[in-house]
Amino acid sequence: MFRFLFKNRAFLDDVKKGDLAAVKLALEKGIDLNAQRKDGTTALMEASCAGHTEVVKVLIEAGAGVNLARKDGGTALMGASELGFFEIVQLLIAAKADVNAKTEKGETSLMNAVIQLKVVQTTPGQDGQPDLLLLQRQTQGKQQVAGQDRTSEMVDALLANRRFKCIQALLAAGADVNAQTNGGTTALMVAAQDGQLEIMKTLLAAGAKVNARNERGVTALMAAAVRGGAEATRVLIEAGADVEARTQDGETALRQAALGGGPQTVKILIEAGADV
Repeated sequence: MFRFLFKNRAFLDDVKKGDLAAVKLALEKGIDLNAQRKDGTTALMEASCAGHTEVVKVLIEAGAGVNLARKDGGTALMGASELGFFEIVQLLIAAKADVNAKTEKGETSLMNAVIQLKVVQTTPGQDGQPDLLLLQRQTQGKQQVAGQDRTSEMVDALLANRRFKCIQALLAAGADVNAQTNGGTTALMVAAQDGQLEIMKTLLAAGAKVNARNERGVTALMAAAVRGGAEATRVLIEAGADVEARTQDGETALRQAALGGGPQTVKILIEAGADV
């Protein structure tokens, strides 16, 4: 029993490191390619989240379960989407990964792809490009920091481009653009909060409901008004956002903008008819 567990752990560690030769050897010897860690993480999840494209290909071809989930509901596709590994997202979608699977919190792969990430440390990858794994998650007050506090604008831009491609691929594969978390948050709200203009426009073009509300009554416009910036606010208004919508506590986008969104955002809302 212990020998079996040790072999599985070693296999998962080799996958995480991207040791393709070791992975192939383990498969030839009959390793359980769907073996899981205590939290439910599989080899395919490890490879997908580490950006090891060739390992992912080998695992999928060997029959790895693309829709297996961790205990929290996370899947390989969710991890690859959040980290912007576009090629892996394509491979998983082609292998029939469920683009609308949800975590126990109701998060989807699309939401994960929209969440803003910032690189805080990079190291050369196998292809000579920066490794995109050491990231800081900035959405909804969460922070997950790894490595030293050293940013790279080049890698931030590269990551943003890859994530945008992931979003396009997920939408093309049928991802529900209006899916909501258990708390009612949508992908558009997340993008609006971070002022991600091109992503917002893409989601709106795909049918995102501009006036959807979360459980507290917050809309994408309110999120944009307080944090997303003037241009994000303008994009939503032009898409038909209700400038007079109120939360359960009676808050409006204009009040949010006045508290922290800046004078330009306030001006845009008033010009759009917000009640002063």
